[in-house]
Amino acid sequence: MSGERIYKVLLVCLISFLLVVVTLLITIAYPFWESRAPLKEEFSLSEIDGMRFSSSIERGAVLGAHWFGRAQRTDGSFVYIYDPDNATEITDQSYSIARHCGSVYTLVWAYETTGDLRYLDAAEHTFRYIQGDIRIDGDIRYIMNGGRSRLFDNALALIGYCYLYNATRDDDHLEHLRGFANLCLDLMDDQGRFDYILDPLLPDKFDEQLMASGEALLGLALSARFTGEQRYLDGFVKSADHHMEYLSANGLARMSTAYYSWMSSSFSEGYLLTGDERYLNFSYDMTDWMIRNHFGSYFRVGGTYSSEMMVKEPQLVGSFRTYPSMNSCTYSEGMGDVLHAAIVAGDDERVERYTSVLLNASNFIINLMYDEDEAFELANTHLVLGGYRHDLFDEVNSDGGWQSRWIRIDYTQHAIGALFRMLRYIPAYMISDL
Repeated sequence: MSGERIYKVLLVCLISFLLVVVTLLITIAYPFWESRAPLKEEFSLSEIDGMRFSSSIERGAVLGAHWFGRAQRTDGSFVYIYDPDNATEITDQSYSIARHCGSVYTLVWAYETTGDLRYLDAAEHTFRYIQGDIRIDGDIRYIMNGGRSRLFDNALALIGYCYLYNATRDDDHLEHLRGFANLCLDLMDDQGRFDYILDPLLPDKFDEQLMASGEALLGLALSARFTGEQRYLDGFVKSADHHMEYLSANGLARMSTAYYSWMSSSFSEGYLLTGDERYLNFSYDMTDWMIRNHFGSYFRVGGTYSSEMMVKEPQLVGSFRTYPSMNSCTYSEGMGDVLHAAIVAGDDERVERYTSVLLNASNFIINLMYDEDEAFELANTHLVLGGYRHDLFDEVNSDGGWQSRWIRIDYTQHAIGALFRMLRYIPAYMISDL
């Protein structure tokens, strides 16, 4: 082979190698480039000066929703994690598609509560961001992200599309709703369990830890309510009966705080949908278990509440568990839905008791928010004011997964989701002086 020919072969090999390297670099870097799109400018801090609120609960809900509007980028993504003390976005953690999808229903609640169409536009824009990750297989739709498709991502997408379709009656949203609901039916076995990972090459991996079963159940219940289609109702009933039997065994021995929020929302919605009092009573059982074992645990000393501790740390009053954190917001979301079911059922005793717990919980939830006094002392106030932090202890998690003062979209989502429920289900006169 001549020297010129060898040179040409080597040149072709080199160019091919460089193309492969460039392609790999683009593939790796693209998500970061995409998530760094500029912020939208539909919401501004100057609007807040003219806002008037009837209660601290309304203020906490609306300021949190307004934060979402300011934290959304032009491509529909959000500033996922923000460190207000260092004025930096945390980008060394993968962007969570599940938490991105979970933001949609909260934005729809914000629109329905305030009437501000910008929140509805933000919700729709949120789903535009993931269109490239949605796959269609016959009448099924699913999200493929990072080389995998999880029940968690898909169930939250379904819940978002349910609320978005109900608010807009848009046919495209209805098709997405049906596609994700059909996926949940497809992932359900004869017992009513859900397969957690969608992968035909892997053996079934059922959601034994119930990490997303509550979300899938709620999605099917909402699908049945908003479409009126029997198949979704049948799927909900089969799976709800299985999970109710599984969790209620031996006096709720398998119950966990990790399941409470979505399961309680699912079963209270199931009662509203079917009128089946078994679902209502199970939502009561879970909620009573949650209050009995975890409400105010931080202040319990020897089985009784310490009033001295409450006076010393009033900002933690209304929290759940021995380490009060934003998890209290998720529990309050579920309890808000159970309160709604109790109101419909005319259960005055539980309405009074759950309302009291939620009003106390609002104290802690609102204290998680960065308000004007703190936000205006920090740089980039527009990414701080109205955002919600993980907890109030100023700690750093050892594995770097979170820090107390970081703002994250799901912290804010669950906080305002709980507050919007209080605004909707608790009489205004009971919260006007809070």
